[in-house]
Amino acid sequence: MSTGPAGTSYADPAETPYAGAAPTAPTGPVRSPRPPRQGARRRFLLAALLPLTVLPGAALCLSGCGSPAEVRSAGPTVTASAPARLWPERKAATVPAAPHVEPNADPVPGVATVASGNIRDVRPLDVVKAEVKASAGQVSGADALDEETRRRIGRCTADASGAPAAGCPLRPAQYHDLTGDGRDDLILGIDLSGEFGAQLSLRAYTLDHGRLTRILSTVVTPLSIEVAGRDLIVREPTVQAGYETRSIFGWDEDQRALAFRGDEVRKVGPSPSSGTTAGGPPEPVPTAPPSPGRRSPAPVPVGVGAGR
Repeated sequence: MSTGPAGTSYADPAETPYAGAAPTAPTGPVRSPRPPRQGARRRFLLAALLPLTVLPGAALCLSGCGSPAEVRSAGPTVTASAPARLWPERKAATVPAAPHVEPNADPVPGVATVASGNIRDVRPLDVVKAEVKASAGQVSGADALDEETRRRIGRCTADASGAPAAGCPLRPAQYHDLTGDGRDDLILGIDLSGEFGAQLSLRAYTLDHGRLTRILSTVVTPLSIEVAGRDLIVREPTVQAGYETRSIFGWDEDQRALAFRGDEVRKVGPSPSSGTTAGGPPEPVPTAPPSPGRRSPAPVPVGVGAGR
């Protein structure tokens, strides 16, 4: 028997292991495994004790210790419930509700086809004068204007750039993409006269294969008119102090026009009877149903105010 490296014993010197050969089973005393080093034992003890040091602190926070980071209840959860239908026995209506604004897509008469495909090549004053001429005598509908405004439009002139001269009720043209085709559309505002002086005839146009087409015509009493994305938004005052309405018009691909998407009444200031000051963003409140055939007041964004 011979002794190999590290005290390992072998039955015969010829069986001494060499590179690439597995040693035979030892017949003499075998060396016991080396005990773990002191540093490894210390890390093991620390890992075992760590949860015991952390858990009491976590339990203290969960039990409510009064610290800024303590867990607090958000209050009782509101129970979800399905809508309760009123008068289910009543027969459902088959007659459509009166629209707030009837979407319309009408080619403008008397305006030549725009060969360039750029709506900025159209002179805004020529557009309005063509519409006034085509709707002479019309006192209601999308083209309706009071007689004084019609006369003032007839006397309007424009400079070389096409901008209306001072005193013309036609406001400077605004250009935004309302239809989503990546091209500018035209937005016009006409200040009405006399008893209608607070109102604005709001109109929008696009080019359809080079043909100028009106895609919106309505009358508003705006606090402001804006464009947000491709939506036209109008803010208007209400009869109740401290509240205003906000109406949205958006492109309807099927009707090829700007359709009324809805409105809401928003609280924007203190009510005279409350004596309190409103804080934070305006609060939406439920909108009363509009009267048949009449659109309730609404707001529109285009970057132009209603003031003269």
